[in-house]
Amino acid sequence: MGLLVDFRVGVRQVTKRLAEAAGLLWMCLGIARVVQTICVVDPVTVDFHGFYASGFVARTGQLWAGDPPYPNFNSPVFADLLAPLSLLPIASAWWIWTLAGALSLTLTLWTLWRAGLIRTAQWPWVIGALGLCQPAIQTWWHGQVTWLLLYPITRAWLSRSAIISGLWLAPVIALKPPLALIAVLLPLRTALTAAAVSAAISLTDAALFGFQRWWQWVADALGATGLREPANASYFGVASRLQFGWSEATVSLADVSVWWWMGWGCLGALAVWLAIGAQTPLRRWIVALSAGTFLQPLGWTYYIVWWLGPMLAVWRTTPVSIASVVLLTEPVLILTAVTTSRMPALNLLALSQCAIGLVTLAATLYTESGQRRASPQE
Repeated sequence: MGLLVDFRVGVRQVTKRLAEAAGLLWMCLGIARVVQTICVVDPVTVDFHGFYASGFVARTGQLWAGDPPYPNFNSPVFADLLAPLSLLPIASAWWIWTLAGALSLTLTLWTLWRAGLIRTAQWPWVIGALGLCQPAIQTWWHGQVTWLLLYPITRAWLSRSAIISGLWLAPVIALKPPLALIAVLLPLRTALTAAAVSAAISLTDAALFGFQRWWQWVADALGATGLREPANASYFGVASRLQFGWSEATVSLADVSVWWWMGWGCLGALAVWLAIGAQTPLRRWIVALSAGTFLQPLGWTYYIVWWLGPMLAVWRTTPVSIASVVLLTEPVLILTAVTTSRMPALNLLALSQCAIGLVTLAATLYTESGQRRASPQE
């Protein structure tokens, strides 16, 4: 009997050491991927180019040399935020922007650690995921605003006050108005506070710098043609890929069949029902963040980064949760796209792999939130 006990203890120790070694390897690979990404990227060829160009226009009223490869669908408030950076060469502005995002990410991780949501054994896995998973890689590569908005969204989730939570969300919505879909599914006081303050910020910006920019922004957003991009993990991304296939022709929301719009309405009603019926604030936030990503027209994969706090609060390593993360890793995304390239039906599913991973992860988190301990804000 004693030998059996010793054997079991030995197995546990070996398993623990293997897990620690795997975690360290994962973390090192993640750090290496981040360093490689930010060192080799050319700011002129990624989303940051559009941000920088919009800031230049906001500051000077003139176009920056060359048209941005990707339009800036963030609000004119965002363009005003980028205006000071346009005083610098784009490469210097890129590094400042990236470092600011890294600082926001570090502050968020510190806040979550202080809240008891990151245990010592989890650090290697968390850090590795922030460098290897597709949502994080996209953020680093394109110089997206994701890291900068992560901190206020996390603070909004952690807040015990519905009004303070809305105040944290307000600047997020002012910079990226489609994220109002998140606030709509949160408690009424949070939603109203976020709406009122973000509207005040936007109206002040329009009064100071003109309303014409806002009308142009609405027109550009409604005419967005990037729906079928594989990184668009939204409902409309899946709908447009299934309806039109994968071709060079541009597709906008106006081209999507009315049947897909009816399905979107049904999913929206389901999200409202789930949010109202959520038994805990944590579960309601998971519904809001998931639906706020999946139901907006351009719900990019990197929006999943904003789920970090609730994800850590309910995370449990299961086959389904692991599969969700695997679906959102870069090597698997590339592998499935390449291997199904000559099988049109399967290739359409492969191109929607990010959306499948997003929905699977959201369902897993929703289920776990009904079984785990209360979150720090409860």
